Amino acid sequence: MGVGRFRDPIGLVPGDIRQAEWQVPVRVVWRDGRPDFRGPHVDGKREDRHIYLDWFSREPDGELRLFRRGKVMLEGVDPSLVKQAEDTGAHLMCTANLTSEKGLPSTARLWAPDLRWSVASAISEATANSGPVSQRS
Repeated sequence: MGVGRFRDPIGLVPGDIRQAEWQVPVRVVWRDGRPDFRGPHVDGKREDRHIYLDWFSREPDGELRLFRRGKVMLEGVDPSLVKQAEDTGAHLMCTANLTSEKGLPSTARLWAPDLRWSVASAISEATANSGPVSQRS
């Protein structure tokens, strides 16, 4: 499992890991009083911006094969949280429930209540060392 574009995912972890964290670089541009999100791992048009969560299988030849995707929708982030993070130099954190009611990976568009956005003043050492808003399963 990883984050971002399926041809260049970041932070690959086993799909059955209990918890995973990623740091994803996101730039905010304010338009009409609302945040618009940009960055190398942000996809979609304005008002449909998202970050992909990708599930892979590893083929016998070592290649990764994408078999499932989820979109962490950025549109639902409270603008006051974005402003607070910017004003304090903090990070925006998203805690995501990535397991469906049937025990399968959550896919399609992830919105509240599957996402909880908050401002985190510091990031964990494990996250800081894992490479390039944070996602947690």
